[in-house]
This record gives sequence, C-alpha cells and structure tokens, in this order.
Amino acid sequence: MKPTKSDIFNLVCKELNAKSEKTPQFNSDLEAFEAIAKKTQEVKKEVETLEELLTAYHQRAQEHSGSVVMHRELSNIYNTAARLSLEAIGTAAMARKGMTKHLAEIRE
Repeated sequence: MKPTKSDIFNLVCKELNAKSEKTPQFNSDLEAFEAIAKKTQEVKKEVETLEELLTAYHQRAQEHSGSVVMHRELSNIYNTAARLSLEAIGTAAMARKGMTKHLAEIRE
C-alpha cells in the first residue's frame, strides 16, 4: 500500500511533537528561517549524496558488476534515501512549528 499524504503529515506531526518537547516555539520568524534553512541544507546534502550513489550504481550496472557489488550500491541508495526522507520530514516539521506560532497569533 502506497503511503498517503496523511501518513506523511502524521510523521511530520510526530517529529514536531518530539522536537517541541525539547525546544519551545520559535521566538521570531528569523529563528524559524534559520532552523528551516539548516534542515534544508541537510536535505540538499543527502540529495547530493544520493545523486553520487546513483551515478556509481549506473556505472556498476554498465560494468555488469556482480550481485555483491550491486547489493552494496543499492543498500547505500536505500539508506541515503531513508535519511533524505527523515530530513525532509524534519524540514516540514520546522515549517509547521513556524505555522503554529502564526496560527496562534491569527486566532488572538
């Protein structure tokens, strides 16, 4: 079964709840920007790593490398893609954290 947007939003909320236990709301939009920018840099780093791994996998595929090598390359891609997903969820959680601050102000 394919994950839905609702599944992803639930993971974002779970991440937000975990982060909120450690740190309070952002004090300013600049603080929110800095947190989101930091998470975005981590996402970019994982994307760059994923692109490098995909290039290596393609090269190994063209060389008709054996199963052990191909399994290693695919494992690296799998693990990096999973880390990328976590970083993207963290980025969304930081944006949501900033949104909740403004939502509270809008409701006042």
